[in-house]
Amino acid sequence: MVKSKKQLRHLLKLNKSEKQRKISSETSKKRKGKLHPKWKGGRKISSQGYILIHEREHPNSFISGYMFEHRKIMEKHIGRYLSSKERVHHIDFDRQNNNIENLKLFKNKTEHQQYHTLLRSFVREELCRKE
Repeated sequence: MVKSKKQLRHLLKLNKSEKQRKISSETSKKRKGKLHPKWKGGRKISSQGYILIHEREHPNSFISGYMFEHRKIMEKHIGRYLSSKERVHHIDFDRQNNNIENLKLFKNKTEHQQYHTLLRSFVREELCRKE
């Protein structure tokens, strides 16, 4: 039971804000991607430093609807989807340089690791020669 006008106003205010929250959450659920008010262009940087692009319909996109841009560029270059085992390497080690000339495709993780091992041994040899 409401004891005062102040309590009544407080209850009405709470009820109104609950309705607004419900409406705004329903509205934002309907407005996804480009239609959402917080849309920032569909590009963002992952915590590892890679560029993510919004590709909700892509078969290899994450649950969030984003995928790595360098994988999309490599797919376009070779004309097919990449398998989950295939790795795309950034030649200059700049994770945001997604020019096709800077990307190299490996058939699996092992082949990619072998390439890095070869690079490390080459760098060691060059450093030893300079000393």
